[in-house]
Amino acid sequence: MNKHRGARAYRRLGQLAAVVLMVLLGGGFVAAENRSEAEELFLQNRPEEAAPRFEQAIAEHPGDTRLYHQLAAVYVQLARFDDAEEILHSGLERGEDEHEFLFNLGTIARRKGDNERALARFTESIESRSEFALAYRNRANLYVERGDYEDAIDDYETYLSLRSDSPNRTDVERMIAALKNRIEEIETERQRELEEERRLQEEQERREQEERERREALRQSVLRRLEESRQETDRSGGGEEDFESIEDDFDIFD
Repeated sequence: MNKHRGARAYRRLGQLAAVVLMVLLGGGFVAAENRSEAEELFLQNRPEEAAPRFEQAIAEHPGDTRLYHQLAAVYVQLARFDDAEEILHSGLERGEDEHEFLFNLGTIARRKGDNERALARFTESIESRSEFALAYRNRANLYVERGDYEDAIDDYETYLSLRSDSPNRTDVERMIAALKNRIEEIETERQRELEEERRLQEEQERREQEERERREALRQSVLRRLEESRQETDRSGGGEEDFESIEDDFDIFD
């Protein structure tokens, strides 16, 4: 039951993570009149028309970092992930809100299936701003997929400490509980495997000992029979004389 709840919680976290990109990248719209058309197109889910408007807006207002995020979100809608990464790198070079740019680069890397690079970007985002909660949560999701459950728990707990009012707090708490149960199951299974290995080793050593004892018993039996045979020969006596008498009776005929 705990596994099922944990799986459902993880799926819900994954769904929420997919939404985060659009929320974060699409947030912070400014009300400047010359950008309102691009923003309206974006909100109307018309990315093909919104993209050139945002490109023009960036050319006109290169210092507004929100525009880079908005254009990246449009590119993501169009599955133009390389372009989204390129525009985010351009925004990152401006040196403002680095943690958000790194976070979104990680999110795009995740969408592209490059989890190792996504993990690196989320970590860099945290290093840029240690209190950036979303980066902990997304990194925790990756740790779960890698099977690094203890690291995932640490990040989920950090996320909750930073976002105590998180709307998905219950899901995260269920996920933490499921991961802790899984860790216990893994440890129990590991102990069983170790016990089985010890049992098999002891069984192997017992069989080897029995084989050594059997061989030793056989060796001793052979030695006893040889000794008994020698003693019987000594009691009968004349062994060498018998051989001599046979030789006397032997002849060669021409």
